[in-house]
Parts: sequence; structure tokens; C-alpha cells
Amino acid sequence: MRWVSKRGKIKSKTRILKIFLSILIIFLILLSFFGLIVKSNIFTIKSINIELRKTDCATGEQIQNSSNLLGQTIFFINPSKTESILRKKFICIKNIDIKRKFTDKINLSVFGREPSAILVFLKNSEATPTGELEDFSNKSKTESSSSAESSPSANFNFSINPTSDNFVVDDEGMIYSSNIENLNVPMIYINGININVGQKISGGVIENLLKIFEKMKIFGIVVKNAKMYSEELFLINAEPRIIFKMDKNIDIQIASLQLILNKAKIDNESIEFIDLRFDKPIIRIAPKKK
Repeated sequence: MRWVSKRGKIKSKTRILKIFLSILIIFLILLSFFGLIVKSNIFTIKSINIELRKTDCATGEQIQNSSNLLGQTIFFINPSKTESILRKKFICIKNIDIKRKFTDKINLSVFGREPSAILVFLKNSEATPTGELEDFSNKSKTESSSSAESSPSANFNFSINPTSDNFVVDDEGMIYSSNIENLNVPMIYINGININVGQKISGGVIENLLKIFEKMKIFGIVVKNAKMYSEELFLINAEPRIIFKMDKNIDIQIASLQLILNKAKIDNESIEFIDLRFDKPIIRIAPKKK
């Protein structure tokens, strides 16, 4: 019985070895077949169909040349790597969709960044934050013209030096262009921040600014323009004029603003000014018309 057991084990090992050799032979045959196909250029990328969507910083030819896809084997391309290369070279590109088409063609859809705001970087501004903040906070209706359409917000002008640089920023905080022609987006004047095309503003600053602008629309407040100081204070020139503290919780400040506006509507009051920097916001009610 002991001899039979050993004989059975030998047969079992032999069977496993045969199966392994068979699998190895099949694998080598397939590998050789695949190698022949690759060498035949059947799967070599010969053409790229490029679709540009709101991408004004690069032509289709430039994108094709920079992608380095032509001549590659279609199975071996790395879409993530290609997207990374193109986004790094052309900052107006937000994302790219790469699809394999047939055996030797690629469809490449390039999506550009959407403008969210225009940042106006003020050089050598003469106004100090303290001085302009005081003017912004204290301007009253009595200082406005007697026109029926006048308001303190409409007549307030930020101190702006003609020497300035304009930048377009998207919802990711990426500054991707200096061409502001035909853009219908909010304009934000900035002091104390050095920015350049290709720079990404971190810390959620742009995200908070866009959140504020979106809420202004919902609340029915038309923003004429706005100004930010060193990522801390945000002054909105509107009716009413509003001050946000950017290094405090924006959602809480927006909620407070909504409560103030709702109460003013119920009380049939017109608000001139709201300062949300403090736990108890400062509110100034406009005198009622006689």
C-alpha cells in the first residue's frame, strides 16, 4: 500500500508538469502572435481626431504634437500621463477625454477652463486698507446725489490706480489668461496679493468668493464690483454694501446675511450697509423716505 501511494504521487506531479508546460507553450505562442501584430503596425496610432471646446491657448496641431501619441501602439498609451503633459503645457486646458477608435485612431476631446471672475491686480494703490475701509463703511445716503435712482452703493468708487493687470480665473482658482474681452463675469479688485498667469490660488479663496457671488444672485443683490485685501477682507459694492471676513467661516456669514435680509424685507426696511466680520454683524438702516 505504501508503494502504491508513492506511485500515485509521482503520477500526480507528472500531470501537473504537463499542464504547466502546455500553458507555457500556449502563452509563448500567443506572445509571439501578439509581437507579430505589433510589428505589423496594425495597432500603431496613425491619426488623431481632436475636438477643441473653449480652448483658446492652443491649436489642434500644437496639441497633437505635444501629446506624442502618433506612432505609439494603441494598447500602450497612458491617458492620464497624456492629460498631465498637455495640462502642464497649456494652462487653459481643464481636462481631456481620450478614446481609442478602431485599431489605429484616437479621439481626443479637449475642454478649456470656464471663466468665473476677472481679477484686477492693483499696482501701487494709493489708498490704504484702513482708509478705504472707513470710507466704505461710513458712506451714507446723505452723501449721495439727490437723484431718485441714486444710492450710496452706486456712488461709491474704490480707489483704483489705472496701472493694473487683469487676469481670468476659473472655479479651481487657476489663473489661466489675461484676455478679458467679452467676458460677463464679476470683477474683483485685489490689493496685497501677487498673482501671475499659470498660478493657482490656494486655500479655497476663489471657491469662497464664487460661493458669495452665487448667493448674492439668489438674494437678489446686484454686485457692481468688489475688492479684496490680502485674502482677509472682501468688500462688495452693491445695495447694500457688504463686508465679509474671508478667514472666518463663510457659510456662517452667508447665513447671517440671509437672516438680516429676510428681517429687513419683513420690516419693510432698506439696508445701507452690513459688516459681517463680527459675531454680531453691524447693520445700518437707511432713513425712510418722507
